[in-house]
Amino acid sequence: MKLVSDTIGRKDNATEKDIRNAIAYADGVEGFGIEDIVRLEIDQDNYLVFWIGNRQTGHRLELIQSGKNTIECVTTFDSEKAIQLMTNYLNGNITWVKEYRWKTPIIRELLDNLEYL
Repeated sequence: MKLVSDTIGRKDNATEKDIRNAIAYADGVEGFGIEDIVRLEIDQDNYLVFWIGNRQTGHRLELIQSGKNTIECVTTFDSEKAIQLMTNYLNGNITWVKEYRWKTPIIRELLDNLEYL
């Protein structure tokens, strides 16, 4: 898989070490800014992305499928958990997805409630 990040650049054959180097809090780490991204790609249309936060807010997580289906996790994560989840994704393990709540995409909410309009 390919790692694309604002923090350490691009790694074509990402490793756990690359992921660990890419994810850190924005407060106090030179070169890391709030809302920087760390994206692990299966391909350009399917990937997991963390938006870098600070110690108080944590990192935000999104999953993108087929380039258009985006879901955001309700939970924010500390750096260690973000590294663990991204490493699991790297290793093909996505069973953890069921452990968290996800925001319903707006278009899906609209379609589900269309009859009430």
